Amino acid sequence: MSLSARVTWRSFQAGALRMILPGLASLPFGIGFGVAAAQKGLSAFETTLMSFTVMAGTSQMVALDIWAQPLPLMALAVSVFVANLRYFVMGAALQPHLPHLPWWLQPPVWYVTVDQNWAVNIAEYRRGHGDLGKFLGGGFVMAWIWSGS
Repeated sequence: MSLSARVTWRSFQAGALRMILPGLASLPFGIGFGVAAAQKGLSAFETTLMSFTVMAGTSQMVALDIWAQPLPLMALAVSVFVANLRYFVMGAALQPHLPHLPWWLQPPVWYVTVDQNWAVNIAEYRRGHGDLGKFLGGGFVMAWIWSGS
């Protein structure tokens, strides 16, 4: 069953509410990342900006582990690429449910495809109850909790 590109405020809210607990479960990892980033010399602003723009805890921790002066860009790029390969599989699993998704909605979907949000939503899609609003709402909450931790 394909997922409608129509997003309602009610479905966005429902997705946001159901991801609060999984989001809170990521707080210790986010706090750990913040501590590690501070030890590497990143400011609170830089750490928050990295979390909000990257929003991939594993690759952020990998990047911090490699972080040195001068920055080893090739090692950093390859390591982060490998750490994020699972997103290709997750995206491939979502694709059959998004066949008619307009181009302007694809980047927000890619951005909120994080482990917890994907796991909760892919099960619904497979049962035929997929809802783009729930997916985006859940991802919005995950982004704010992760970035704020």
